[in-house]
Amino acid sequence: MLHEVEKKVSAKLASSCIAIQWEEPDDHGSPISGYNIDYGDRNILTVGRVTQYVLTNLQPDTTYKIRIQAINQYGLSPFSRAVRVRTKPLPPEPPQLDCVVYGHQSLRLKWGYPSAKGLLSNLINYNLFMCNPSGRFSVIYHGPSQTHKVQRLVEYTQYKFKIQACNEAGEGPLSSVYIFKTTKTPPGTLKAPKLYLLNNNTCKIKWETLKPIKGDPVIYSLQLINEKGTDLIYKGPNTSFRFSNLLSSSNYRFKVCAGRQYKISTGIREIWGPYSPCALLPTQKAHPRAGKGGRGNRGSGPGQGKGLKAKIEISDNTFVLILVTGFALVAILCAVMIQCLLISS
Repeated sequence: MLHEVEKKVSAKLASSCIAIQWEEPDDHGSPISGYNIDYGDRNILTVGRVTQYVLTNLQPDTTYKIRIQAINQYGLSPFSRAVRVRTKPLPPEPPQLDCVVYGHQSLRLKWGYPSAKGLLSNLINYNLFMCNPSGRFSVIYHGPSQTHKVQRLVEYTQYKFKIQACNEAGEGPLSSVYIFKTTKTPPGTLKAPKLYLLNNNTCKIKWETLKPIKGDPVIYSLQLINEKGTDLIYKGPNTSFRFSNLLSSSNYRFKVCAGRQYKISTGIREIWGPYSPCALLPTQKAHPRAGKGGRGNRGSGPGQGKGLKAKIEISDNTFVLILVTGFALVAILCAVMIQCLLISS
């Protein structure tokens, strides 16, 4: 009986070789001198008096129909029953390696083949290599996934990678070297800016100061959010800004973020951190002023200001002081009245 001997051929040769074995048939009185091996497409190979043989120079990932016949001085025996044996596929070529997410401490790598032709049915694993400081490549990932996140990296530094695909036929060739670079570390999130109302139509916005990041200067971006939308009202190195033309009965929200400036060969680039929480500044509703003759709904012209009553504005601290003083005067007055009543009685 003819059959394949799988362990006879090493994994490296399994894509081009097939080992077969058979039992010697009855010679009917004349010793067997050899065998004819038919393995398809009129490929007939004559071998000596053996009971096993390795077919070589075969096509990878191809099915062969193999049968055998014995030879003695009386002639040729009938062919045996055919067996179908398939050679193993070749080890796969390396896939394309890309970086899909650049970070300041990590790189997310992804790999695959540009078309379906490269996707081998028996592809099972990948080896991802990374170059260490000594210049040697070592495996940092082995498995079937097509993505891997490399972590604990240094900002703004180049890293070298290679990749290799493996299947049951063995390990494929290593790819060429891929170089990916981490980004600069962005500034952190700032606290909500502080708001100071200077007068009826002007306020001051102030935010915290960040130190230069590894020698790179820090700038800031201030945004205004109101009923009309979002506007960039300041970008620069300062940590405060005065905003004028406040409208009454409106809500103003301000938020700020920090950016890091650094130089490259083509100029200056910026990397920005996230925006801070918003700081809210509500403005009060404007109260109409009464003019002469009860015509308070008209606007005051340049010659009408003399007849208007001056508007007195007091701060919260002044109001509290007046309130406390009033309570003290009332208490003293009550004490005096009680004292007079006691004396008269």
